[in-house]
Amino acid sequence: MLRYEVLTCQRGRWTARGILDSQNAAVEHAQALANRNYMIAAVRVMALEEDADGFREQVVYNRKVSRASAAKAEPAQAIGKPVMRQVRSGMGARILVLLLFIACAALMGYGLVKPKQPWVFDTPDAQKPHLLRSPFTGDYS
Repeated sequence: MLRYEVLTCQRGRWTARGILDSQNAAVEHAQALANRNYMIAAVRVMALEEDADGFREQVVYNRKVSRASAAKAEPAQAIGKPVMRQVRSGMGARILVLLLFIACAALMGYGLVKPKQPWVFDTPDAQKPHLLRSPFTGDYS
């Protein structure tokens, strides 16, 4: 599904200000933001389309806001293939699930393996009562 994201640039950082379904509505929203807010240096409208690999983005409207002279908006040039940048979605989640699966399998495998020797505290000598030495005084009790 094709959507349009409105971005504004303030102090050198781009911020998303809205996602709309119509290109005309997105451009009008960007123009309104540029005209009413004096802190905005530029506005941009990006067309976003989701596909199997992630998202495809294309600049549809770009305007640098100049307060001294009323700069006219310049529509973005249409390119044959509307691919400027691809963002992969869900790759990090897949890797995390895979690592979690491997960790669970390793723990289960470790739990199923029987020890070759008995644990030292399970030996008959360890079960007998014995005196304990205090580390502070050195006395046995």
